[in-house]
Amino acid sequence: MDRKPIIEDGYTQKAYIAPAMGFPAIRFSYRPTSRHQLNGYFDKTEGKSRVQIGAIEAQEIANKLVDWNLTDDSGNLWPHNPGNLLKLWTPLYNRIASIVLHGSESDPDPDAKSQDTEIQKIIESAGGLEGDRKN
Repeated sequence: MDRKPIIEDGYTQKAYIAPAMGFPAIRFSYRPTSRHQLNGYFDKTEGKSRVQIGAIEAQEIANKLVDWNLTDDSGNLWPHNPGNLLKLWTPLYNRIASIVLHGSESDPDPDAKSQDTEIQKIIESAGGLEGDRKN
């Protein structure tokens, strides 16, 4: 997946966290955090208690999340708000925070690979891309 080097307003990135430790795969979309925004987050947390920092961080992540696939036992989407983020198991929360706030790479999405493979098959069946053709 290619990322844009500049984060423009409205730019949304998809992420995937592979199943691990008995947890299901998590797919979500988010608006990436720029360095300027991250510095603002650090300013907000300066001199705060760990509990306050956790609440501020969860709010920052919630503001960046566009959607996710986490559901309750009835299959209803779980709202991606600060309160629910703070209820996640620590490894899941940390992974989402690392991706959303710090730009860490998500896991390769097996569904995205199959889409890329299908696109490649279509291109190849059409004789390749215009620039790829040899005269």
